[in-house]
Amino acid sequence: MKIQVGAWARKGTRRFTGEVPASVLDLDREAYVQPNGPVAYDVRANLAEGELLVRGRLDAEFTLACARCGRDFAFRVQVRDFVRSVPAPNENEVIDLTGDVREDILLSLPFNALCSPDCKGLCARCGADLNRRACRCATAEAKTRSSAFDQVRIR
Repeated sequence: MKIQVGAWARKGTRRFTGEVPASVLDLDREAYVQPNGPVAYDVRANLAEGELLVRGRLDAEFTLACARCGRDFAFRVQVRDFVRSVPAPNENEVIDLTGDVREDILLSLPFNALCSPDCKGLCARCGADLNRRACRCATAEAKTRSSAFDQVRIR
């Protein structure tokens, strides 16, 4: 996101809206996180006390892989409190906030992405997706765990 500073900076606030291509996120080699489109921004910039203050919202949609079951799911990142302050620029200067946009978006992604809070994941033994069906490993394992207690005789 680049902001062309002009005569407006001395007059007050100016609104900037648009999109930054997903390529600025540098996620090309990432297997578990893929952007579904550009990063949209809607910010206001104003010059105050020797600084250019930029505030607003960022919005992007991703496809993430669930950390438990491995299925892909859509996830929307909405940064509602994007704020950056830079020293007062010259009137002909261009302020590039692309790196700041990238940072806020990536920090808003979940560390442990889940397709749903109650995702059951995969069976550790056979690999079955426990969200779709129960596997037979669980019942077989339950029998072997309790089989020692079945032999105990209490008098």
